[in-house]
Amino acid sequence: MPVAAVIIGPDSVAEGESADYSLIATFSDGSSRDLTADYSFSCPDGTFSGNHFTVSKNDTPQDTRQTTITAKRKGAPDVFRQITIEDTSPIVIVSRTISGPSSVDEGATATYQVIATMSDGTTQNITAGYTFSATEGVFSGNVYYAEPNYNAGDTRSVTITASKAGDTDLSKQIIVNDTTQTPLPAGVLTVDLFSDTSLDVIGLIANSEVSVAHMAAYSGNNIVPLTAAANAYILASDLIAQPVLNWRLEFNLEKLVADYPAVTEFVMDIRGRSAAAAPITGAFGTKSYGAVMVLNGSSGSYIPSSTGGVSTAPIQNFTSKVAGGANGDHSEAVLPSIIELTYHVATRTVTYKTPDTAGIDNFDFMAVSYNWNTTDGTDLDILVGYENNGTPVDNIYVGYGNANATVPPNTVPASDAYLWWGLDSQTFNTTAEGVLIGIRSFLAAYPASPAIVEIGLYAVWYGQPQTGNFTLSLKTYLGGSMSLDGTEFVNTGGTPVSSNSFDLTTMVSNHDHNPGTAFKVGSLKYNKNTQTAIIQLG
Repeated sequence: MPVAAVIIGPDSVAEGESADYSLIATFSDGSSRDLTADYSFSCPDGTFSGNHFTVSKNDTPQDTRQTTITAKRKGAPDVFRQITIEDTSPIVIVSRTISGPSSVDEGATATYQVIATMSDGTTQNITAGYTFSATEGVFSGNVYYAEPNYNAGDTRSVTITASKAGDTDLSKQIIVNDTTQTPLPAGVLTVDLFSDTSLDVIGLIANSEVSVAHMAAYSGNNIVPLTAAANAYILASDLIAQPVLNWRLEFNLEKLVADYPAVTEFVMDIRGRSAAAAPITGAFGTKSYGAVMVLNGSSGSYIPSSTGGVSTAPIQNFTSKVAGGANGDHSEAVLPSIIELTYHVATRTVTYKTPDTAGIDNFDFMAVSYNWNTTDGTDLDILVGYENNGTPVDNIYVGYGNANATVPPNTVPASDAYLWWGLDSQTFNTTAEGVLIGIRSFLAAYPASPAIVEIGLYAVWYGQPQTGNFTLSLKTYLGGSMSLDGTEFVNTGGTPVSSNSFDLTTMVSNHDHNPGTAFKVGSLKYNKNTQTAIIQLG
């Protein structure tokens, strides 16, 4: 009897292949003999013909496996051998996916690929041959560009598709993150003038850097320069025969900024005369980048408009004055300004001034005084406060009914305050109230405030108004110190800069003491870049 027996043959056999196995027995005297013919062989993963083993082929991927060969002989113990069956199934694609970022910022790019998972567990880049598209944005090859649309707050879902002839389309949902800054950059400025059909009116750009500086657009010379409307700098309407809207001018701000990137402010002047001197009303508004100027109608009835883009700010109404003497002359030199508008590139805002708008040179202090007569009304209360500047002192007002006489509260000395109220006229039995605006102190405290610092001025009758008339006086000083004499502010040791006064009227009367229910006198807008200011009434 043998003392040991082993199955001899390959350690592994590939699917669809064959191999021979033998059984060698070892005896107690150390000799060995081939007893293959005396044994029968079997294996659950193949078939034996004698000792010739054949593995069946299958299409199951990744099924390399261990199996056992068994050799049997009557009256002898079974003999076993572990071998490996090697999978030979073809490596095929099991799944395909679009791989790449799940989100992209507006104005940014991202690369996407088609990745295949193979039957052997590996992955392959199979992007070549696929065409990519998206429900929004554009592809160059497999690089996606998320086009900005200048709509604020519109983070949104976009579907990316990869297509290849003979294959099912693949898709991937991504998020396009809104990166629009507000206010939006203005692309087109539109200025409308109302209810005066007799105007000789022109629009021009006053910047000397601009190639068309002081070249006027007007009825009969509707496009400046003469080119396609979308590529012009200025469009002007002919007389618009509507009950209210009679004239329109448009300015291509997007093109101006693109063509003159070094210019920080673009100044546009609307000038004109009417048949007789009179007040005139109008409105202006801006649309975002992407807006395209168009000129509708034909010669003699042109009306500018714009397509695309979105409104970047509320429509601004204005009131101005127009001189008389219209005679068909559209020369800049003979036409007084109706409204001058400035587009501030950095802040993306439009400010304006009219004949009721005063320009003020650099100053440290502004003494604001409201004056009236007893025949005008009883006890005019005032409110003055910083607005729209993004600072902690925004919308904190001084004036009767408010908590403090200074901003910041309880400033010592009060002349160092950003605002200092001269106290209620009733205290001194006068018909005047005043506020000191300490712009220099404010700028020192908030150096990161916007380029245009805004201060709101309001008035409201505490008692009964009669005529409602009052005078707003503005006096500015550079240097020196400020003190309070009654309700009036006095400068000592400084240099007077400017003095302006405006006659105004309001019949607003209440005891609320807040801007929402008061008469808006106007806004002081200080330009930090030029160190000048304007006062805009209304």
